[in-house]
Amino acid sequence: MTTQKSQIRFMYNGLKVGKGKLQKAGYSYQEETEISGRKIPERVTVYGSVYPGFSAEVRTELEVENNSDSMTDYFEADRIRLSPDHPRFLDALTAHVKGLTRDVVRCEERGKVEAAKNYRSELEKVNAAILRHLLGNPS
Repeated sequence: MTTQKSQIRFMYNGLKVGKGKLQKAGYSYQEETEISGRKIPERVTVYGSVYPGFSAEVRTELEVENNSDSMTDYFEADRIRLSPDHPRFLDALTAHVKGLTRDVVRCEERGKVEAAKNYRSELEKVNAAILRHLLGNPS
C-alpha cells in the first residue's frame, strides 16, 4: 500500500474510485463475539453486489475475498472485511451509518414501523462503535 491519499471513497451504497462509476455494495457491522468457543473479531464487511466484482483499483488497496468455485458451480460476491486496526475502518462504518440513516427515513416515510425500528437499532450499535473508536477505546 502506498503513502499517497487513497482514491477509494466509501459511499452509503458502494465504493467509488476517483470520479469513476459506483461499484455497488452493502455493509454490515459485526461486534466482537464468541460462537461455540470461537472468538469472532469486530469488523465491518463490505459486500459487492454486482458481477464481476470490485475493480482492480479496489483490489490493489483493500483485501478482497471471493471463494467462488466454478468447478462446482458455487459463486459468491466479493467481500472486503475491515478490522478496527485498518486505516479505512471508520470510513466504512461512516458509510454504513449513512445507509442505515437513509433506510430509517425511507421506512418511516412508508409506514414500515418495525423495519425502521430494526434499522434504528443497528444504527445505534454502529454509532456506538464509531464513538468508541474515535475516543480510542475499541473494546
